[in-house]
Amino acid sequence: MLNSKSEPFNERDFRFKTMLAAVLFLLVFQIGKNCFDLAKTITIKNPTTVEIRKIPPGKFGIWK
Repeated sequence: MLNSKSEPFNERDFRFKTMLAAVLFLLVFQIGKNCFDLAKTITIKNPTTVEIRKIPPGKFGIWK
C-alpha cells in the first residue's frame, strides 16, 4: 500500500499483487462452484429424510 510519503510505482510489486488477487479469486470461485455442485446432489424427500445421490468420481476438486 502507499505510505504517507510518496513511494515510486513498483511495477514488479503491482504485477505480483495482481497475480495474487487473480489466483485467490479463481480459487474462491472454484470452491464456490464445487459447493454448489455438491448442494445439487442433496435432495430432501420430506423434513426427516435426506437423500444424497451418488457422486460420480472425479466430480469435485480443482483438478478433474
